[in-house]
Amino acid sequence: MHTALVGTDFNKVSLDLLEKVYFDEQSIESFLLTLPKTTPIRDIVILATCNRMELYYTCQNYELAKVWLIDHLSHFFGIDRSVLEPVLYHKRCLDTVLHLYEVSSGMKSMIFGENEILAQVKKAYSMCQKYRPLNSHMNKLFQSAIHVGKRVRDVLAINKGAYSISSIAVDAMTEVYDDLYTDKKILIVGTGTMATRAIKKLLAMGHQELFITNRSQEPLDMVSEQFGLGQIPYHSYKKSLSEFDCIYYATSTKHNLLSYDDCRDLKSPLLIVDVGVPRNVHSSVSDLTGISLITIDQLKSVADKTILERQQFWGRATCLVLEFAKDFEHWYDKQKSLPVHA
Repeated sequence: MHTALVGTDFNKVSLDLLEKVYFDEQSIESFLLTLPKTTPIRDIVILATCNRMELYYTCQNYELAKVWLIDHLSHFFGIDRSVLEPVLYHKRCLDTVLHLYEVSSGMKSMIFGENEILAQVKKAYSMCQKYRPLNSHMNKLFQSAIHVGKRVRDVLAINKGAYSISSIAVDAMTEVYDDLYTDKKILIVGTGTMATRAIKKLLAMGHQELFITNRSQEPLDMVSEQFGLGQIPYHSYKKSLSEFDCIYYATSTKHNLLSYDDCRDLKSPLLIVDVGVPRNVHSSVSDLTGISLITIDQLKSVADKTILERQQFWGRATCLVLEFAKDFEHWYDKQKSLPVHA
């Protein structure tokens, strides 16, 4: 029996293709509940973030399962196999364990050592377990990965002062506007983690002209009250675009919220930051004169700086993760059911 992984991430695939293979909660449920009885895949956990799509699974015949899973993903997403296969990476057995430990520790993130991925690993494990019960091995793997993620951060303090996507997005905004915190009016679209982190940083820097909108009223009321922000009604916020210097999009919608036509008549310059995957803003908006559009792709260069700054931690983190992986291998061998060795 093998423990294996198939996936792709921001290093391997373009944003255009990454958003086509994006799993939201509804599609994860659909994928798991519609797996045929004849699948060579046994246990499976899907980890989906704005920067990665990974499926961890067990199987009896690795080569058969690998081919089957590529075909199934191709069919599920409606993407030709010749397009999908080259951007996928595959791992099995101990390499899978090491990879998951590095992911949960923030070592594989765009922002080295960021915290959000650990919560995402927990959520993926919990959600997939709800739809398809996992065996003791997969349970142990993800429980240990969560422990390792916490332990590496505690021992190395690699997340001390760590950036997040939201944080570097705000940094990118300051590169466009030197007076962002003192003289610019900003609208936040969304109320989730990516939105609230940006709000916290902007407020911490003393920003005053900050407003928020969201499709659902209840979370909008909660966040606006929590941070003391003015509300803009969602149904009419597009009519107010010209009143703002910057619009920050951070929603989990599958569809574009802002189109070329929405912005074509704007007279004043506008900076739009879109940290959504799939994207919240249609790429054609950047073709309009006076509009600057920043997406996840543009944030990579900023993120690379944090990796260089934190390379001092890389070797120590790798040694620590390897030590934990060998502990897992030892436990695995004792079970005499799912040997880690290929």
